[in-house]
Amino acid sequence: MRFTKFTALFVKSAPPGKHEDGNGLRLIKRKDGGGQWVFRFTIHGRRREMGLGGISAVSLKDAREIAAGLRAAVARGIDPIKKRAQEQRDAERSMHLDLSRFRAAPSARLSHPSFKSDRAFPAQC
Repeated sequence: MRFTKFTALFVKSAPPGKHEDGNGLRLIKRKDGGGQWVFRFTIHGRRREMGLGGISAVSLKDAREIAAGLRAAVARGIDPIKKRAQEQRDAERSMHLDLSRFRAAPSARLSHPSFKSDRAFPAQC
């Protein structure tokens, strides 16, 4: 069932407050004109809200597509908030491993011939 009521014009001109597009998609508009997309869902008997991004970065169409994908995940019993947190931890872990390899050999980086002239101190007057 498709139940949507927003248009792109409404998103830009909506008054401050919380506005429901349907199917769990919500627009939270601020007084300064900015706003956030939020996906509301219930999983394992618990009501959750997941931010999808600001209205300047995420269009109405994109927000609906993201919400549709998240609805499908919830239907399979996957908590999208926990899944996103796990993906962020995995990304940080892989980035940390990449940085640790780079930091492992600082003497090798500094002993390269092209870096030796960089370490020279200027003559003092």
